[in-house]
Amino acid sequence: MNFLDDNSKDPHMKLTAIDKAFGVGESTGQGKSKEIRTMLRIRPMDHHWTPPSRMDDNIMVWMLNVNGLVMDIRRCPSWPIILAILLSVRRSSPLAFVELR
Repeated sequence: MNFLDDNSKDPHMKLTAIDKAFGVGESTGQGKSKEIRTMLRIRPMDHHWTPPSRMDDNIMVWMLNVNGLVMDIRRCPSWPIILAILLSVRRSSPLAFVELR
């Protein structure tokens, strides 16, 4: 996902300048932005909209839910990782759920 209004990244642009560039009012720009996010089902940290080059920075890609305990798969013991692989939980599935019985 691109955060165009984040001035620590290049390129960046204030949201009011984006509205002005499109020739719409600020409230119209916000409304259309919400409409687009709803239509495309975009949510914060959505792995579907994360470029491959930024995937390592998206924490939601690395979350694994084991019996209600959410853990970062990069820092957990090897048994949940092996279990996730055995149950075909892919890296592209954020907050994968694994239930131990």
